[in-house]
Amino acid sequence: VTTSPNYNYFPSYDNIGIFQFTSTYKAGGLDGDVDLTGITDDGYTGTTTSSTGKTTVSTTTTTAAVSAGQTANDTSKSSIAAGYTVKVNFSASKWSTGESIPSWVKGQSYKVSQVSGNNVLLAGISSWISKSNVEILLTTSTTAKLTSSSSTGYYTVQSGDTLSGIASKYGTSYQALATLNGIKSPY
Repeated sequence: VTTSPNYNYFPSYDNIGIFQFTSTYKAGGLDGDVDLTGITDDGYTGTTTSSTGKTTVSTTTTTAAVSAGQTANDTSKSSIAAGYTVKVNFSASKWSTGESIPSWVKGQSYKVSQVSGNNVLLAGISSWISKSNVEILLTTSTTAKLTSSSSTGYYTVQSGDTLSGIASKYGTSYQALATLNGIKSPY
């Protein structure tokens, strides 16, 4: 875990705007960046409550992603339900069964398939972990907005889906899906 950049390794190339100095910042699992442009100043300010360590962020942006992030930030761990997406904390050491958590699991996100008391079952790896060892990333499924000449609807994005694959199923183009969903680069 690194809390400040080592400027001995700071890149000195032209046109460097943001420099990531670590992928394990203070809390572990967060990127630590130096922003030379000031672009992250608006919308990334917040207050930290010392008793809980929770950071509350206010932003003027009203995108679906920002709303989903704010909802996840405001949801208590005791409210975690099946269908939520959670990230395993880097500080987590034991599964609910007492076995050691392998390092490749830490920092990864998983969908919650079941909840039992203070434990959640992570889909894909079928392992139980305490709610205290995860962070909530999403409280709802990710959906893609679909529009064809005759109708508008939504499709729940599944692991492995591509824009072109979804587009072909619904008779539209990947460019149209990208535009409808605010995706700047469909690649």
